[in-house]
Amino acid sequence: MNRGLTLKLALFAGFAMGLVGDAEGQISCRSGRWAQRFVPRTVRQNRCCTSVNVISNCCRTSRITWRNRSGYPPIQRNDCCVTMVCPCANSDQMANDAKSVEPPKYIVRFAGELPQDWIRTNYGGQGSVEVQNKVITMDIGQGLTGIHWNTKNFPKDNFEFVVRARRITGEDMTCGLTFPVGDQFASLIVGGWGGSVVGISCIDDKAADENETTSDMQLKHRQWYTIHVRVADNKLVCFVDGKKVVDISTKGRKFSLRGDCESSQPFAVFSFGTYIEVDRLEIVDLSEKRSEK
Repeated sequence: MNRGLTLKLALFAGFAMGLVGDAEGQISCRSGRWAQRFVPRTVRQNRCCTSVNVISNCCRTSRITWRNRSGYPPIQRNDCCVTMVCPCANSDQMANDAKSVEPPKYIVRFAGELPQDWIRTNYGGQGSVEVQNKVITMDIGQGLTGIHWNTKNFPKDNFEFVVRARRITGEDMTCGLTFPVGDQFASLIVGGWGGSVVGISCIDDKAADENETTSDMQLKHRQWYTIHVRVADNKLVCFVDGKKVVDISTKGRKFSLRGDCESSQPFAVFSFGTYIEVDRLEIVDLSEKRSEK
């Protein structure tokens, strides 16, 4: 049986059991209650096979993500106590793999309230920022509107973060994110310049609409988009809903911020000309994992 047909059959089997794999390599439990189940042959592409066994002992509308061949480097979440083992492995390998799974080292994890030391950024002319029903809302202002982390302890390298945002009204930016790249800073713009430009500002003094990271995406109103950024190993890699939009070397490159963003270092989430909502904000320190290699 060819691989394509195997993957289709495995996806169907997973969905029938109440689990579904999405474009980011995720499994979402949709049972909505405590459950004990063994779900065989749920799709995973790894080094030795195309399937993985999933044993869920306490899954409650949670999800777990893993690294796959597509290059997407997701944050691993173990909220639902899921153990994944490769059916090709022997019992010793399975036991060792299970022991090696460690929860991520969160620097920040939004849980319905703004984390400590996060402040509303004074861009000048900014709109209001509120937290309502565990969602951060940023209203339209005269320029940028957003929040930033007022700290000097943010890592310069070996970190990754995930933000989930959506544009409610307005015709420009769905989300902007400022973060360190070594001793420099840059911003990922998602939906700028009229609502469709995605890219990094600035690289070698060129903004997101005029450098090699520039791309175009048709971003819809009221649709949630998951934005994933990783700065590690002299690389900057960004994804929007699992689609790789940036993959560049940071070595020997000049990164900088556009004027208004200078006041939001070291890490910020912002909008421009739009009312947006953010319901997920997670930053993970990768430095310990890097030092172990």
